[in-house]
Amino acid sequence: MSHASYVSPFSWRYGRAELRALLSENERRRLWRAVWVALAESQVRSGLVSPAEAADIRAHAGDVDIDAALAIEREIGHDLMAEIRVFAAQAQVGGGKIHLGATSMDVEDTVEAYRLRRALALVGESVGALLRAFGVQIARYAEHVCMGYTHLQPAEPTTVGYRLAVWAQDLLLDEAQLRFAYDELKTKGIRGAVGNVGFLRTPATWLGPLGAGSGKRRPRRVRSRSSRGQHADVSAQTGLPRALDARRTRCVAFEVCSRRAHSVVAGFRRTLRAVRLEAGRQFGHAVQTQSRDERANRLAGATAAGLRRRRLAERRHQLLGTHARRQCESAHDFT
Repeated sequence: MSHASYVSPFSWRYGRAELRALLSENERRRLWRAVWVALAESQVRSGLVSPAEAADIRAHAGDVDIDAALAIEREIGHDLMAEIRVFAAQAQVGGGKIHLGATSMDVEDTVEAYRLRRALALVGESVGALLRAFGVQIARYAEHVCMGYTHLQPAEPTTVGYRLAVWAQDLLLDEAQLRFAYDELKTKGIRGAVGNVGFLRTPATWLGPLGAGSGKRRPRRVRSRSSRGQHADVSAQTGLPRALDARRTRCVAFEVCSRRAHSVVAGFRRTLRAVRLEAGRQFGHAVQTQSRDERANRLAGATAAGLRRRRLAERRHQLLGTHARRQCESAHDFT
């Protein structure tokens, strides 16, 4: 790791190694490729991809080359399309069939939902272990008398076990929220440009060689393999149900800008710039709110953790401001 430029502490100081690996760029691209492999294998049964092409795609799924993909991304401004180009160049036989019939959000939303669910599972395991440790100490100190405090002053006797139980109860509520988020977080699989692939009874002539029946079944096979059985029954092109979609800044920004002409390179780049500016604006607002809350909390007593969180928020806000300025300097591209 280079220390010559800013690196988020979350990428090397905080968090367990498993979570940092799960959220890494290498793992994200590896999972993209896993979705493309599942899609190709499903399309073999539909007659769109030959077994030899699918085998070639599967054989090169692990050959992630981030440097090559970033070089292409600097040229075209699209991370997923850059990865497709690198993958297609590696898979000489089946490369032309990668991403066939899918959209960028088909792949990205499926992968992000899976990573979020996996991250929640890892955090949930730690919370469960902590609760079990609390249980041991609560039983151990259930009769150990101590002084209870209220309004920062001694009030009346209690026990250490009861104090521990109060904290454990808060943690138990947090665990319930984690379980709810895990259960309700769903993905979509392959749904197509407007989200209706496999759910509308379209004429066979619209679906080409798939046919109406295949068009109804193919996405479900891909969805079941890519989403581990957790999927939304109805979704738009950007992936998640609207209530969940609204919680994701990137998806909201994409919806705001999705009417731009994606088929025109100049229009597509304007759309991407608008997405980045809107996502940065919303994230900056969230960071500003967090900083204001941290300052308010200092009235009750400053803590080292609170000061550290505020410094992290301020650094991210400064980086966002620099990014927005660079984007606005190219404002003539919007005309």
